[in-house]
Formats: sequence, structure tokens, C-alpha cells
Amino acid sequence: MTRSRITHAIGISASCADSVRRTVKSGLSDAESDHLAPAFVTHLFDTLESAALTQITAECLQEGSRVWEERREQPVPHDLPSPLPTKRNRTYSATVRAHSGPVYKGVCKNFSRSQGHGFIQPSHGGEDIFVHISDIEGEYVPVEGDEVTYKVCRVPPKNVKVQAVEVKITHLNPGTKHETWSGQIISS
Repeated sequence: MTRSRITHAIGISASCADSVRRTVKSGLSDAESDHLAPAFVTHLFDTLESAALTQITAECLQEGSRVWEERREQPVPHDLPSPLPTKRNRTYSATVRAHSGPVYKGVCKNFSRSQGHGFIQPSHGGEDIFVHISDIEGEYVPVEGDEVTYKVCRVPPKNVKVQAVEVKITHLNPGTKHETWSGQIISS
């Protein structure tokens, strides 16, 4: 791979490109280095986006950031993430354990749609339980005082704390306004 190819690919200096090439080659034998490093570096620069490039070296970021920002394309509307909540990734085993666990009852203590989380006060007492926006089922955004049912799932990495999953509002808090996920406001 030539210096001009790397420099052209992301707008960094030749010294920065050589630094990246040396880093890639350092973990390979001479034979592997001659064969694999150029292909790997080509693949690296062809596929990484600006967020990943900033992690290569501080030198590259300082030298190439101005050029990179000038070349960056504006996001296209279809590239933007959906404002509707989506399920977070859990391992299959964690999903099965949570799904097969008991159903608990509680009351929504607080929930912030903009922050994407809230807390449930368990009916049986004890510590408040964290709930993520992606674990709310149904068409309404929970508000303080809503009665809910939920299951629990241990939170990695230590698996000591739990969070609420499969949260369903069973009774809307009377006299409060509720919002649907699509933004429509209703009175309960």
C-alpha cells in the first residue's frame, strides 16, 4: 500500500500512515507482514468510519480531523435511528431466564422518556428496580403511579443487581395524562 493511498483515503499525513502500518506489522512475522499487512491496512481504511478512525492515534486525529470533517457527508434521513425504542441485545440464556421467571407487581416510581429509563417500586417492598425504555411493552409511556407487572433480569457484568423486563402497564394512574409512543396525548 502506498503512502498516497492511505493519505488520500482519510486525509492524514504520510508519517501517521506509516505509524499505522508499523502497528499492524508489529504483530506479524516478516512473511505474513509482506503479504497481509498491506491488504489489512487497505481493508481497514476502506471500512472504518470516522468514529473508529479517531481511536487509531491522537496524532492521526490532530492531523486529519480538519480534512476528515470537510469530507464527511451529511446524514441522510433513512440513516438516522428510529425514535421508537427497540429491544436491547441480550444473550439467549439471559432472555430465557428472564422470560421463564416469575411475574412481579409494582408501581412506576418515575420514568423519563427523554432519558430512556425509570424506576419501579416493587409491591413486595425492597429496593427500586431500574427499567430501560426498550423493556416497556404496550402502547403507553409509563408515568408515576401506573401499576405495572414485570419480570426481572440480572444486570451484567457482575450479575448482582436486577432490572425490570417485559414491563406491562396493568392500570393507568387515574387523573393523569398519558402519552403513546407515537406522541399522542390521552387523559386517563
